Amino acid sequence: MEIETSIKNEQFQIVRIKDTYTVRIDIKDHMKELFIKHKGDGFVCCGYDWCTLLIAFMYHNEELKNLWYVFDYEPTDEQLCVSSKDGDALQQLMEAFGKIYNNAAFIEHLMQEIDYK
Repeated sequence: MEIETSIKNEQFQIVRIKDTYTVRIDIKDHMKELFIKHKGDGFVCCGYDWCTLLIAFMYHNEELKNLWYVFDYEPTDEQLCVSSKDGDALQQLMEAFGKIYNNAAFIEHLMQEIDYK
């Protein structure tokens, strides 16, 4: 298995394995207080929640909203993996998402738009 680190930014590292690019985002307790605040809305601070937030974010971004189909999403309890054969598209997504990943106000705005019930 050929593994090549190809693209890095401050928060995420994209790894190339043969012809597929993958980024793994370790969620753990990222913004846990915000998720506790919205627990009644169905949020529990897991990779599944972050996958939903990522897709909601893409919908709001003119450059990204038509790219959702080029990605494979693999959420788990503590992380979110996003893969694509298009490394440039994944890089574009991670650069944009990296800008809002720590922005609690924007993440809360996305949470309020999502109806988990």
